[in-house]
Amino acid sequence: MDSLNLDGCELTGVLPASLGNATRLSHLVLSHYLSGELPASLGGLSRLSYLNLSDNQLTGPIPSSIGNSELMSELRLRNNDLSGSIPDKLVHLRRLASLDLGNNKVTGPIPASLATLDNLRDLNLGYNQLNGSIPEWLGYLPKLEFIRLEFNLLSGTFPASLGSLQNLVDLNLEANRGVAGELPSDASPNELDRSAALWTHQAFELGEP
Repeated sequence: MDSLNLDGCELTGVLPASLGNATRLSHLVLSHYLSGELPASLGGLSRLSYLNLSDNQLTGPIPSSIGNSELMSELRLRNNDLSGSIPDKLVHLRRLASLDLGNNKVTGPIPASLATLDNLRDLNLGYNQLNGSIPEWLGYLPKLEFIRLEFNLLSGTFPASLGSLQNLVDLNLEANRGVAGELPSDASPNELDRSAALWTHQAFELGEP
């Protein structure tokens, strides 16, 4: 079996460690009522390219073993109760285009290990408990289109490098009241549309245009 999609089914209980034995899986989608922790055995799914465990009641840390699935292009774990930091081993997911950890209880800074994910287009870390600064290297990921960091505990200055993102469509920093500074003056309308695409909502004081 290459694909397992049980989205919308009323599955309950925990994810069994034996799931890691389904080594042919390339697509795995499970929701809505699963609980417990993510088993480290998920790292044994070496062919996995799409993992969606969103909209469950999963708890505990994100296992670093997920970094073993080097073919992963989409990792979606939003709307759970996951905690702990973002694993540094995600550095190995060089094909990753979408990372969605929104609406969990993830803590710590945004790890520098994500700076190597050159194929990343969609980054959703909103509604967590992340702290530290918005990293300058975000502006050096050339394919980024969507950055969602709203409702965290981020602080520091607005990285000028974000103004160089040619493909940026949506940047959401809402309710990070520790973030301050001015928007990059050289940002093109395509990159930062102040009236629509850029959602700051008092996250920092806008500079004069």
